[in-house]
Amino acid sequence: MEVRTAMLTHLPTIIRILADDEMGATRERFIDPLTKEYVEAFAKMEKQIGNSIIIALDNNEVIGCL
Repeated sequence: MEVRTAMLTHLPTIIRILADDEMGATRERFIDPLTKEYVEAFAKMEKQIGNSIIIALDNNEVIGCL
């Protein structure tokens, strides 16, 4: 397993994971392609000092996020 900072290419899988979660399902919605709001929010979070989206990868597949 590898842990690293998420990139925009990981965003669809992150949203899918969140939408599949019991709590996340009440507030997240996975649509392909993602809505611009998710992409814009990711870009804003990336620019924030001290803020990172961390992912866990297993064989290059996103299996978790923090």
